[in-house]
Amino acid sequence: MCLVLINPFILYKLFTPEIRKVENYKEISREGLKDLGRMTVREKFLTAFFVGAVLLWATTGITGFNATAVAILFLAICLIFGCMT
Repeated sequence: MCLVLINPFILYKLFTPEIRKVENYKEISREGLKDLGRMTVREKFLTAFFVGAVLLWATTGITGFNATAVAILFLAICLIFGCMT
């Protein structure tokens, strides 16, 4: 457990980043989002299916769904709706 807490600090000291502070990060992120554009319908479907799959995985004890069945169902729905090609 201690290694999990100490490891990021050790890695930061061993591999110090070249850039430590970005002044115009808000402008850079706005430009990046602008370049990406709005979410497509396929991306919205994929987001909804992913959230649904995570909820089913998290509640397998309550719902009784097998985790493997949830994964296969997620893949099948994504292929049927064209989220993945």
